[in-house]
Amino acid sequence: MKTLVCITALVILMLTACSSTKRIETQYYLLDSPTLASAEPIEVTKSKPTILVTVATLPEYLQQTNLLLQLSDHQLHFAKFHQWAEPLQVGLVNSLVRELNKDADKNHYQATTDIATPSYDGELKLVVTAFQPTHQSQAMFSGHYTLNSFQSNSVKKQQAFHLTVPLNADGYHHAVMQLRQLVQQLAAQIRRDLIAIAAQQSAANTK
Repeated sequence: MKTLVCITALVILMLTACSSTKRIETQYYLLDSPTLASAEPIEVTKSKPTILVTVATLPEYLQQTNLLLQLSDHQLHFAKFHQWAEPLQVGLVNSLVRELNKDADKNHYQATTDIATPSYDGELKLVVTAFQPTHQSQAMFSGHYTLNSFQSNSVKKQQAFHLTVPLNADGYHHAVMQLRQLVQQLAAQIRRDLIAIAAQQSAANTK
């Protein structure tokens, strides 16, 4: 009898604890947010070449809706209650285009995710191999991109990249902010490469 009373009391305590537990709600995150849009409209003219931007390859493990944390060299943890609000491939393209168009240069960048894709003068294809926070307290973004220019002297350039930033706070919200910063860094690297290409073309034309 005493044993039965103890078991009954234990079950009641467990049920009480379960019923009093606060319901956990799923949190959704945007990599590219409308609040990051520039207040100044982007001027697009017919004389400004259009570069089409696409994510050509994204690892299957990054195609999940759940955010992830790399726990070790060979182990991933997918968060149950933290998810992307849109496919990561869409967020990556749109955020990269937004960053590339921030600084005025000779090109206008267009996302392939747009409903209407205009005629274009070149392609920027991104191959992603990693885009996640890691057990080393950093966010990591790696892969390579290929630039095809259909203008004079048809330029083709392939460049690898491996970018990291530290994680200075806990939580997936901070991790997403740092991942977004990595997209900004990649855009800056691409712009530097395009400036170098333009300089090489100019030097070749003057010979």
